[in-house]
Amino acid sequence: ATKAEERATTVEQHLLETNQQDADASLQQIRRQAQQADERARRAEERAKMAEQQLMKINKQYDALQQQMRLQAQQASDRATKADERANRAEERATMVEQEQIKKNDALLQQFTLHAQQAEERVQQTEERATMVEQELFETKQQNDALQHQIRIQAQLASDRATKAEERATTVEQQLLETNQQHNAITRQAQQADERARRAEERATKIENDFRLSRQQSEAQLRSRVTQHIPRMSDQIKSSWKVERDEIEVMEGDPLGVGGWGEVRVAMFRGVKVA
Repeated sequence: ATKAEERATTVEQHLLETNQQDADASLQQIRRQAQQADERARRAEERAKMAEQQLMKINKQYDALQQQMRLQAQQASDRATKADERANRAEERATMVEQEQIKKNDALLQQFTLHAQQAEERVQQTEERATMVEQELFETKQQNDALQHQIRIQAQLASDRATKAEERATTVEQQLLETNQQHNAITRQAQQADERARRAEERATKIENDFRLSRQQSEAQLRSRVTQHIPRMSDQIKSSWKVERDEIEVMEGDPLGVGGWGEVRVAMFRGVKVA
């Protein structure tokens, strides 16, 4: 814009020699058009910068989401693995389903990354096109032949390009909205994966409780049988002794030794210490 004003000043000096009034009117109109074109280009650059900042924020949110997704996927995998250790082959199938869901989530994350990269490329293309517009304006302003007519044409072209830049910025905003929707979809899928892992863990806990209850019942039955069998064994043992069991008093203290059939302790038999 500064160079355009300088060239306009030069043209103004040249036109003052021929027709001062016509030159003033033409130059004022040219300056207004140049200022309008610069203002449109500046607004387009501001909108492109805002879109780039929003894109950077989304990239940061995406990185945090990706890390959170990986952590949640790892936690879900650990819970599924523990559930598999306590459950049967049916729980292994649930783990396979969960792994497939994780792969789908990774694919969605890759798609999200691709969309973000495409958005960045579009922003870069917009900036490059704005730079090309500036270069074209600079080169056009260097031409001396038919200066007034060419400046009007270039101002119109700059206005059209600014309109296109605004349309591209609007397209980028729409793409950002679609990216947010994909982000929400991935979040819902992560919650569903956590719900499946929780259900698998509940099934494993139920199986473990059932196993514990069955074991307790089996132990109770075994104790009942042993209790019923002990009196008969006691009678058999008493009948096989050469002396009366009541005549032997086992003394407290450390055993003398331990063998395959039991412990050897000190006892009193008819006033004599025996082993």
